[in-house]
Amino acid sequence: PRLLPALRRAVFLHRRRADLARLGELERSVAAAESTLTQLRALGSTSMVLNSTLDLDTLLRLILDEATRNTGADKGTIYLLDAEQEELYSRVLGGSGSIEEIRLPVGVGLAGYVAATGQTVNIEDAYADERFNPEVDRLTGYHTKSVLTVPMLAPDRRIVGVLQVINKPEGRFTGEDEQFVRAMGTHASIAIEKARLAETMVRQESLAAIGRLAATIIHDIKNPMSVIRGYAQLVEEMTPDESARSYIRIIESQIDRMIGMTREILDFSRGTLTVNFAPVDPSELLSEVEELLRPDLEERNIRLETRWDGERRPVKVDRGKVVRILVNLIGNARDAMPDGGTITVEARDEGGQWTLTVRDTGTGIPPERLQTIFEPFVTFDKTHGTGLGLAITKQLVQAHGGTIEVASDPGTGTTFTLRFPREPRPPQA
Repeated sequence: PRLLPALRRAVFLHRRRADLARLGELERSVAAAESTLTQLRALGSTSMVLNSTLDLDTLLRLILDEATRNTGADKGTIYLLDAEQEELYSRVLGGSGSIEEIRLPVGVGLAGYVAATGQTVNIEDAYADERFNPEVDRLTGYHTKSVLTVPMLAPDRRIVGVLQVINKPEGRFTGEDEQFVRAMGTHASIAIEKARLAETMVRQESLAAIGRLAATIIHDIKNPMSVIRGYAQLVEEMTPDESARSYIRIIESQIDRMIGMTREILDFSRGTLTVNFAPVDPSELLSEVEELLRPDLEERNIRLETRWDGERRPVKVDRGKVVRILVNLIGNARDAMPDGGTITVEARDEGGQWTLTVRDTGTGIPPERLQTIFEPFVTFDKTHGTGLGLAITKQLVQAHGGTIEVASDPGTGTTFTLRFPREPRPPQA
């Protein structure tokens, strides 16, 4: 008689436990559904926001803010891919604390791995993963724990960049977090491509406008400049004083440089450039530039030092264009030293190539500006100029088959390093 009540009680308890288990599963399912619904709403809202702007920096900031807020991450980073250099660079960083711009080769670190493979990486302990690069933590004092890194893929599966969120307070990023950030990456890649296309169109329109302006200027100034140059030559022939004659020759060369500079702007806007190579003594190039610019620099309390290191062997270059390169770089250095300083220009023979280094003791360039410094219409701390000087300089260097690099330490100065082959290798059209 006691067995039946006991069996009934056992069955009741079993059913109750089963009901509680099903109830727990139901509660978890509801919570997961609510979380997914919240993220879908956030994703829909984010998509609307992303479509509201074509400014790339604003766009990236919105993407990062939404990714960190909706996953509860402490920090996040967006890396864009520089396909030409095979590098990732951090275009925007966010969250608590701040770190400087990061550049890393594709394949290095978690972001580099994701860029190389297109795979998502979600790890709870960064230091336990051999793909993690602790160098950033060492430099910044930040301690990375959990990391979720996803590729930003264009519709054609091309890698646009990498979206990374760091340190979720609860530990590992969830599966829902991963789905959300992956979806964010897809939406972000499309928005980024649209913003880049808009930037390109604006730039092309600006270049076309500058090209039309340059053509008008050349037409308007060529005749009066030719008249001025003709009279300068006449005065030079009539002047017996060699010192005075040298000043007149400077006037003539400056007139030629002004016309040439306008032509270069026109060529740049059209994407065409003519280079006339001839053997030149590098030390003579330095002397010419020094004679041209020293009076202006001395008035500004700026000392110009030039030196040639190596055997005085001729190099094959377009003399006028290399002078233009140096005038551009020295002019930028001058503008960075309103209170005076020193500009050092050094040419060095390195066998199969030769280098030019232009170093100043000016204000320097912030790291975040270095990646765009050679782009058209980019200026820094200047109230004048077109923003084309360094873009044209880079084009002139590349027309010689050379390369140009920049390094800068804010508050200390900037160094431009140019490398030219001794036998020019102009780039293929």
